[in-house]
Amino acid sequence: MTQDDEPLIDKTVPWDFPQRVLELPEGFSTGVFEGRRYSTVVRVSDNGDRIWLFARELADQDIVSFNLYRTKTGVTHLRPCEMSSQKVIAFVAGYRPDAPPDRADDQGD
Repeated sequence: MTQDDEPLIDKTVPWDFPQRVLELPEGFSTGVFEGRRYSTVVRVSDNGDRIWLFARELADQDIVSFNLYRTKTGVTHLRPCEMSSQKVIAFVAGYRPDAPPDRADDQGD
């Protein structure tokens, strides 16, 4: 995808931001951002028009939270929850989720 492929996006949001959000694990995950551990929950609405993310730093009190909306006309809007868009964008770009556990080990094989 190129910047020209996504012309209908809130101008405060990088063109690849929605795709980066969708690459995060849906549901609960843990991972690292700027050397600090976070627990993160990502939920996507049934119709895909809304993505919600809430992350909390495990060793401190930092929080990242936002909603990402796609309107019926196809325009994407980022709505951070009481923080700057820059903080949200930096988190999504830099968050590295832990690898999921190997379920074969849980089977007692």
